[in-house]
Amino acid sequence: MGNSPETVRRATTTRGSPGKFTMMINRSLDAIFKPRTIAVVGASKNREKIGHIILHNLIIGGFTGKVYPVNREASVVHSIASYPDVVSIPDEVDLAVICVPAKFVLEVIDDCIKKGVKGVVVITAGFREIGEKGAEIEAQLLEKVRSSGMRMVGPNCMGVINMDPEISMAATFAGQLPLMGKVAFVTQSGAVGGAIIRYSRYSNIGISKFISLGNRADVSSNDMLSYLEIDDLTDTVAMYLEDVGNPKRFVEVARRLTRKKPVIVLKSGRTAVGARAVSSHTGALAGLDVAYDALFEMCGIIRANSVDEMFSMIKVFTEQPKPTNDEVIVLTNGGGPGALAADALYSRNLKLPDISRESKKELSEFLVKEATLANPVDMTGNATSADFGKALDVLARNETAHTIIGMFTPVGTSTFQSVLREIVATKQKYPHKLIIMTCPAWGEKEEDLRIIQEAEVPLFTYPEEAANALSAVQKHLKYQSRPIGTIPYFEADGYTVTQIFDSVRAENRKTLTVDEALKVIESYGIPVCPYQMVKSSTELPQAAARLGYPVVMKLVSKDVTHKTELGGVILDIRDEAQLIASYNWMMTCAKGVVVDGVLLQKFLKGGKEIIIGMAQDPHFGPLLMFGLGGIYVEVLKDVAFRLNPLTDVDAREMIRSIRSFKLLEGVRGQPPADLAKLEEVLLRISKLVTDFPEITEMDINPFIAGTAPNTSFAVDARIMIE
Repeated sequence: MGNSPETVRRATTTRGSPGKFTMMINRSLDAIFKPRTIAVVGASKNREKIGHIILHNLIIGGFTGKVYPVNREASVVHSIASYPDVVSIPDEVDLAVICVPAKFVLEVIDDCIKKGVKGVVVITAGFREIGEKGAEIEAQLLEKVRSSGMRMVGPNCMGVINMDPEISMAATFAGQLPLMGKVAFVTQSGAVGGAIIRYSRYSNIGISKFISLGNRADVSSNDMLSYLEIDDLTDTVAMYLEDVGNPKRFVEVARRLTRKKPVIVLKSGRTAVGARAVSSHTGALAGLDVAYDALFEMCGIIRANSVDEMFSMIKVFTEQPKPTNDEVIVLTNGGGPGALAADALYSRNLKLPDISRESKKELSEFLVKEATLANPVDMTGNATSADFGKALDVLARNETAHTIIGMFTPVGTSTFQSVLREIVATKQKYPHKLIIMTCPAWGEKEEDLRIIQEAEVPLFTYPEEAANALSAVQKHLKYQSRPIGTIPYFEADGYTVTQIFDSVRAENRKTLTVDEALKVIESYGIPVCPYQMVKSSTELPQAAARLGYPVVMKLVSKDVTHKTELGGVILDIRDEAQLIASYNWMMTCAKGVVVDGVLLQKFLKGGKEIIIGMAQDPHFGPLLMFGLGGIYVEVLKDVAFRLNPLTDVDAREMIRSIRSFKLLEGVRGQPPADLAKLEEVLLRISKLVTDFPEITEMDINPFIAGTAPNTSFAVDARIMIE
């Protein structure tokens, strides 16, 4: 086979703007976020009831439209005239917030349909989350909502907030209302949502929109990503996710959104749930959370590991100048903290350029002689707050680095407040610079918080937090400048692959033999090291002569998955005597298994051993893997994952993301590997597993990456099918 057809480019995989269907969905959500009239169904006089809290929050939040309490028994709630049902309200109703017991919700929905309500937020719990009976009721609820054209948030949620001054809607039972700002929060957990609102106030971070999705029966996190893409009042999106719903739609929407706005995700479920037996290296290394990491990486989403880390990132994204480079200057009054900052920044691929001669000269004029005029700049513990201010001014004025970290450790006569004031003054003088502060003792006094809120300076306790946040900013900026990428089209011999798979199934097998697996990948244009299938020892000499010594011998058996562990692979066989001896030894090792023959293969010298593989993820489909190969792949675990299908940009980034990529680039005078061929092989594998979804696991290990054209070959392969 060995075909190498021309590559033809297809349309880009990521559209630059929302389509008509997406815009229609976005307009439908205006009923949720931009209502003119709201009915609170279940509004209560009891201040401890959710219905009372929601009504109260709408009032004190300054909702600009009309609010109608609905209560079957009371004529007045919260000093507002109440109505027995939605139908009785004399005005049109855009949004109904429902907080009655679950047994009454379907009846309320019927009233909303009669009234022509456009959107509902079902706060009430007691649906799918409680089991089968609740799921049945939720299905009925969704059917009513969908058939009427309404949009529904929930059920089992804590509500929605829109801080747009023209709306000012806080339809939630959160204990505190947020500050107004430009961060939108989307959460799949009400409890996490409540914590986020409280934390945002404490961190002085304002919110544009907030939505607790609950059971996501109708409005989904993907709907919200699409809606926030075109929301002019939102410049940063933060999410708490338990899953992404429809993965394909998530990728489509998220890839568009992250080119415009940063998206930070806190995702639960770091540990794998539901272990399954796997025989391939790819399957052993892949897991549910690996798939999410791959998904977020492909979409340009920044993953946070905690609420703290999420807010640390938000601090430098929101209403701060965007860095024009990845250089950071550190100014400190302590050598130890400065060293920690340098380590944290360097380990996150941020650069610490040296200080210019001009800056060193100016700094030496007022700092003590013991000061370190490098980067980090250590002014020593003798530095006053005035020294901080003068040093910041020098660095902001002279240095090309866009970001400056002012690190203050409370020693000597300087105070947190006095140093912060100097940092604020410098920030105001140089608004194009990103200036942040770290201090392990901030917040010890009540006045600290007031000053921080007024300062609008990102403040961190430890340098690692600042480094994480700055790294997130660089990641987002890098993704924004990333080419969109295209999915190549390759000609392939799918007929041969179908025949092989049919033959395997006819024998009630799931695992292909090595020769079958090599034929499959060769059918898709992947270069395979020359080989000969040999059924008996008498055929060995002629087969080896055709290939040319040295050769490799591999056991072929439908009973054996990992040949090496059984002694089923012998390398560097140099002559006929060694060939016969190797065969006899292999047959001795293989006693007790059915042997179909041996595969002789040309022994390749040089090149880099690579593994390219795929495992089916139950939620996302094919999960592709690339990394250093050979027998130690599961020990070294230097691999990268991406979801299928791959674009050319995905393949390129996948290769460059492994820790040992520098080995592929060439080190110590060694020539680089043929990276273009590696990219092509990844893209051909992507097409193979797209065309044949019955492939459940697959390894090409090793794939020898040569340094010149036509010197890269697949040496071994393992494929499993359904």
